[in-house]
Amino acid sequence: MRSAIVTGAGGFLGSAVGRCFSRQKWSVIGLGSSVDTTASWDAFYPLMLPNPRLTELLSIHQPDVLIHCVGSASVPSSFTAPDRDFVASPVVLQELLEQVRRVSPRSRVIFLSSAAVYGSPRQLPISEQDELNPESPYGFHKRMCEELCEEYSRFFGIQTAVVRIFSAYGPGLRRQVVWDVCEKALRESEVLLQGTGEESRDFVYVDDAAAALLRIAMQAECVGEAYNLASGIETNIEELANLIVSRLAPGKRIRFSGQKPQGMPQRWRADISSLHKLDFQNMYSFEAGLDKTLAWYQQEVAEICRRQSA
Repeated sequence: MRSAIVTGAGGFLGSAVGRCFSRQKWSVIGLGSSVDTTASWDAFYPLMLPNPRLTELLSIHQPDVLIHCVGSASVPSSFTAPDRDFVASPVVLQELLEQVRRVSPRSRVIFLSSAAVYGSPRQLPISEQDELNPESPYGFHKRMCEELCEEYSRFFGIQTAVVRIFSAYGPGLRRQVVWDVCEKALRESEVLLQGTGEESRDFVYVDDAAAALLRIAMQAECVGEAYNLASGIETNIEELANLIVSRLAPGKRIRFSGQKPQGMPQRWRADISSLHKLDFQNMYSFEAGLDKTLAWYQQEVAEICRRQSA
C-alpha cells in the first residue's frame, strides 16, 4: 500500500486530496489544525506548521509522497500583512523540506503553488515556461517556494514537483469569487462585484484538482519541475456571475465597480499539456462543477436557516 502525508488536511484542497487518495487505497495521514471527517484518514495529527514534531512523524511513517497544502491563501492579506504571508509560505516550506532531507529523503514532495506566480501574462494560454512576474507579495512568496523546491531537488536529491493551481472551486470553499457571488445573490439587494466583469479565470473543479495531484504524485519526474493545474478554458467573471445569478436569484441586478483589485491579473488561461502528458484529463466541465457547488451552497444556506429557527 502506498502512503501519503497531506498537510493542511482540514482545508479545502487538503481534504479533497485526502478523499481522493483514500479512494485509491492509499494509506493517508493528515496534518492540520482541524480534521475533515469526510476524508478517511488512516491517522490524523492536529499539527500546525512549522513544527519540530514533523520530523518524528516523517521518521515513523516514511511516506511515499507528501502533498503540501499548507500556505497563505489571500492576495489582499499579503499586502496588509506580508510578514505573516512570508512565514506561512517560504518559511514553513523550507523547514518541511529540511525535515524531509534529514529523515525521509525518499519521500516525494508535491508543493501546491499558484497561478499568481505568472502575474498578468503577455499571451494566452500560459505555459510553465513563461516568465514569472507576480503582482503581489503572495505571488512573490509562492515563487520563492518554487525556488526552494528546485534547490532541494538539485542539491540534495529530494524529489519535488510544483503544481501551479489556477482557480480551484467546489463544495466547501467559503471564499473567492464563486462563494462571493453566491452570497451576494441571496443576501444583498444587488450583486456588486469588483472589476469590470471582463476579467477572466481558468476554473478547475476541486475533484479534478485532487485527481490531478494523485496522477502527479504517481507519475511525475519530480526533479523540481512545474505543472499547471487548470481546465485550459477561460471564463470571464461576468459570465460566471450570470450563470450563478440565473440559478440562485433570477432577475437580480449584477453590477461591477470598474475598479481592479490590487494584485489581481486581468486574464488567465492555462496550457495544461504537461498534465495531458501524464495521461490526465479533467472529468468536470465548468457548468457541471458549478451545479454541484451551487447545490452544496443551497444546502449550507438551508442548514443555517434551520439552525436559526430551531
